[in-house]
Amino acid sequence: MPSLRRYLPLAASTLLAALLLGTTAARAYTIETPVTEGCHERLTAAALARAGWPDGALPPAPTAGQKVLVDNLPFHLPTARDAWTVAMLAGVRDNDLHGAAATDLPEHVEVDLAPTSQPEHCLRTSDQDFAAGDVQAAQACHDSILEQVALALGDAEAVDLAATEPVQLALKYQRAVVPLPRYAYRLGRALHALQDSFTHIYRSPDMRQVWSVFNYVDPALAPDYNPARDGRAHVSAFDHCTDDDASGQVRVAAATQASADLLTALADGSGGRQGRLARADAVLQGYLQVAPGCSVGNNWCGALESYATSPTRSEGCAAAPGVLSAGALLAGLGLLRQRQRRGGHRGRP
Repeated sequence: MPSLRRYLPLAASTLLAALLLGTTAARAYTIETPVTEGCHERLTAAALARAGWPDGALPPAPTAGQKVLVDNLPFHLPTARDAWTVAMLAGVRDNDLHGAAATDLPEHVEVDLAPTSQPEHCLRTSDQDFAAGDVQAAQACHDSILEQVALALGDAEAVDLAATEPVQLALKYQRAVVPLPRYAYRLGRALHALQDSFTHIYRSPDMRQVWSVFNYVDPALAPDYNPARDGRAHVSAFDHCTDDDASGQVRVAAATQASADLLTALADGSGGRQGRLARADAVLQGYLQVAPGCSVGNNWCGALESYATSPTRSEGCAAAPGVLSAGALLAGLGLLRQRQRRGGHRGRP
């Protein structure tokens, strides 16, 4: 979004002030930062403990260089300190970070709103409208996950757990390009999107069917946001993984199980590469099928009643009462963008 760039320094300073006052710009299960809990890391570690690595492999002991890397990570390792686990947790964080530090706010503003970023968080893009938009968004999420799975597997029939790829990481004091185990890193990226499908989607009570895919971009930037067309606005209350409410616990349990299901499907070597891909696809199909007939007219098949402990108003991001939220900031950026375009309109119905 080039037209936003002139406002990014203002966005960064304002959002940083909000963060320091206790506001979090959450838009999915959170990753560990100075002001947010490590939900994605926790879910991934739990799923990995259930499923294990392909063909029962055990990670090698970390080298001296890998130990140095671990000591410079800007997050805590909830489990082992081996290179495979580190790479998977780095991957599950990177959908949010894209190599940047959590405090590199101008980069996050632009990346978070980019159309290409929405599928890796299981969110709608601006052109995914009405009931067809739910189907399109769920399919885009599915395809994004399967793309990462294919990259994790590589081209060989057997999984090469030792193969690495260069990844830019923001460490405690610097950015660095680090060779990370490819399979683990790419699976982390896939798991992030799958886990987000439980915080960015209204689901059936069994957590299997998609009722409505949320929208992050339009409520933040579009002055003509319309939930009937654009879908439910992102619900920040869904982004936490340690809440006491029952629906939150159900989502966490389902996201963990889905992650374990995907890892288990890939750990089985039968059928070679195609067998692993087919099993991964079956797992995703089982969690990302859209149930027809859900819309704002019926409260998304009763989701607003089902999630009674969660807010029903539209909100782009979490915010403490009385503090400028990231959602309000982005809305302001949207108005500035509209002024710059001299009253331009998306031209949608």
